[in-house]
Amino acid sequence: MPFYFTLFPYIVPTAAPRNPSGMPITSTLIRLDWLPPPSNHINGIIIFYLVEVEEVLSNQTWTFHAVQNHINIGPLHPHYAYRCRVAANTVGLGPYTPFFLVNAGETSESNYHERVFNNEMIPLCSSYRSPSQFECFTHHNNFPFSLMGSSTV
Repeated sequence: MPFYFTLFPYIVPTAAPRNPSGMPITSTLIRLDWLPPPSNHINGIIIFYLVEVEEVLSNQTWTFHAVQNHINIGPLHPHYAYRCRVAANTVGLGPYTPFFLVNAGETSESNYHERVFNNEMIPLCSSYRSPSQFECFTHHNNFPFSLMGSSTV
């Protein structure tokens, strides 16, 4: 008996993700959230979301792939504004959301770390050369560690 299979004609999403929003987590970290496009506009299986973040002052742009409907982005310049947008990808990229603005650092950094790390390990970033280079001092069980690194942001 011959084997037959059917190819489904998947196409790119015909609508942008819904309800995009962003919020600051710390002075250098933002969280972006969105909902998938309406189900009748997805046109297949969403493989990833393409997230575009542009620093307002410099117009420098970064692109990220997210497999869930949220992403945390950092380290960024402290207290800078960022223009963001998101698109869903099935067999190709669908339309972007309208740009939405997120300001890094309009929340208390220490309160965030207390909630997330329960005072066991609290990173305190002390100096920033650029969004891609950072220096952090971490206190773990009252013993300070120094961490220098770079990010691909």
